[in-house]
Amino acid sequence: MDPFLIIIFIVSIIGTFYGTIVGGAAILVVPVLIISGLPPQVAVATTKLNALGLTTSGIYTYNKGEKVNYKIGITLAIPMTIGSVIGSYILLATPDNILKFVIIGIMAVIILFTLLHRKLGIENRKKSITTLGWLTASILSFFFGIYIGFFGGGVGTLLSFMLLAIFGQTFLESAGTRKVMALPAIIVSLVIFTMNGKIAWEPGIVLLAGSLIGSYLGASYAMKKGDEWVRKVFIVISVVFVVEMILI
Repeated sequence: MDPFLIIIFIVSIIGTFYGTIVGGAAILVVPVLIISGLPPQVAVATTKLNALGLTTSGIYTYNKGEKVNYKIGITLAIPMTIGSVIGSYILLATPDNILKFVIIGIMAVIILFTLLHRKLGIENRKKSITTLGWLTASILSFFFGIYIGFFGGGVGTLLSFMLLAIFGQTFLESAGTRKVMALPAIIVSLVIFTMNGKIAWEPGIVLLAGSLIGSYLGASYAMKKGDEWVRKVFIVISVVFVVEMILI
């Protein structure tokens, strides 16, 4: 067996273990696929199989813990899926340097806001959502869908923050709900990349297998540890993400 396939399998488990909790699995997986010899575009496309395993396994586990809000997830899945179609065809049309600094800025604001609001994501703040709140979330979901289409790394973190800030969910609830939002977008993006011959199936199937295991283990562990622990992981992964974006 190709030793890179073993490495990819292990990386997939590790990436989806924390990715199913706070997002960012693709940030670890994509560089490994590129190092293994895949062209960047194929590497990004192939990680959709990793995302597919992460979301499906995550939905199953978080649903058992009653941490999935299907009303929010299914409603926002519609604009997100539309966005993913656009993003899949745009691919990386946006200049990398511009996109990178936009993401760094967004993540920096998220980290600062999370540090200043210690109860954000810890206490459930269920409230009636205004029309403006739904509209804002729908617009954001559309643009996050575009991002999922052409890369997707770190989008789970952004989705969680949106669900915390607008819908008052806890970290665990956001982890479950965002997977329902993202699943149709991932499937559509995967179909588009498959039709265009951009999926490397051998490492892709290995990624899928690893992600099913890693996502289940990560979600189960997070459910045991609770929202306070997830908050700390959220901050750490966000900081690492920003540092990586600055360095690459």
